[in-house]
Amino acid sequence: MTLPAGTSPMAVPPSSPAAGASAADDVGCGRSRLSAPRYVSYAGAALWLAAVQLALLPRWLSAQQFGTVVLGISATQGVLQLGDLGFSRLCIDARRSPHHQAGLRAEGRSLILLTTAAVTAAAALAWMLLPEQRPVCLAIALGALAAAAVSTSRFRAAALEVAGDEQRAAMQNFLWSNAPKIGLVVALPAFRSATAILATSVVAGIALCRPAAVRLRLALAAARRYRQWAYPFISIAAGFVLTWSDTYFLSAHLGLGAAGAYEAVFRVLGVCSYGFLPWASVITSRVSVDEASPVRRPLAAALATTVVAMAGGAVLLSSAGTRLFPRLDLPLDAIPPLVLFYLATTVAACVGSALYVRGRLDAVTRASVVGAVTCVAGHAFFTLRGDARTAAWVAAGAMGVNAGLLAVAYRRKAGKGLLRSRARR
Repeated sequence: MTLPAGTSPMAVPPSSPAAGASAADDVGCGRSRLSAPRYVSYAGAALWLAAVQLALLPRWLSAQQFGTVVLGISATQGVLQLGDLGFSRLCIDARRSPHHQAGLRAEGRSLILLTTAAVTAAAALAWMLLPEQRPVCLAIALGALAAAAVSTSRFRAAALEVAGDEQRAAMQNFLWSNAPKIGLVVALPAFRSATAILATSVVAGIALCRPAAVRLRLALAAARRYRQWAYPFISIAAGFVLTWSDTYFLSAHLGLGAAGAYEAVFRVLGVCSYGFLPWASVITSRVSVDEASPVRRPLAAALATTVVAMAGGAVLLSSAGTRLFPRLDLPLDAIPPLVLFYLATTVAACVGSALYVRGRLDAVTRASVVGAVTCVAGHAFFTLRGDARTAAWVAAGAMGVNAGLLAVAYRRKAGKGLLRSRARR
């Protein structure tokens, strides 16, 4: 895109869709702090949902059905992370005007709708051409639809974060990240089919997140106008590779059953994410409004929450894993590397959020790409010759590379504010 002379590349582009920022996304709000009771309520509810899902799904479904559900969940996360081309990160860049941020949110929702349509069409074609893979095709299509159902709440949360409204942002973040889980938990007592369970998660997303109308033309215009601003999309795509490539490589190497067993361990330990993600949102809000108070406290709280949650998950798996998941051959030797993986993920999420708000997209992208390349290369050379423990060590090493590069970038480009003193622009 060529800008008129004297126009900043961070200003609102001449064709930015002011009308595209609907009331559902361009919310009016004031600043608020996320109190400890509210944090505990959201984190507790998310942890309870994750625990119930993990306790019931592998016990009540066969390894094959559980692996199919996992692939559907990966489609949901893939569309949410990749489908908006990184606009969910661009729209919290504090250097952009509120008008521009609202336009980016509207366009991001439209892009997710377009991506959902493409994934669903591809799954339908595969369903016709590959009869033996029809359950997997349906799972992927339903997972994509679930992402479209909750995407409005994701962008509502972004609007609230940049406004400094930590309380309402936490509520919307809880809704978009947990609505499909609520559907899964509700459906499981009634169904034993992966397709029926994933369909219920779509219904739950629609009911709880109240999707707003989107304009398809905004998606096409956004893809054309911002195609040269590829940093957010590339970094989010690399993040998806970092978190899902181990499961895909294991599925290809050892089958859906082995991948499902690995995911059971991965997700029990992954309950820590419901503790540290709210603090990443808090860091985004505080850096966005340039508060004088240091952000080292929410970072320390995020790390402490991760350690406590993973310690509980590791003890639970080691002492009662075979009783909780009798149908799965759990790779318990993968626990130590996965603990390191989630510690690195906590640092990457918090430091990456602060860098995004400051507009340091290039640094985040470089770190994510190096981590993703390390991850794929490691899985190709080691996981395809090893087992679940090997995949976990590769994932931990790659995420450690990503987190380390992000920390170095923050120290060089933004000072020591995140870790030792006040956050500076």
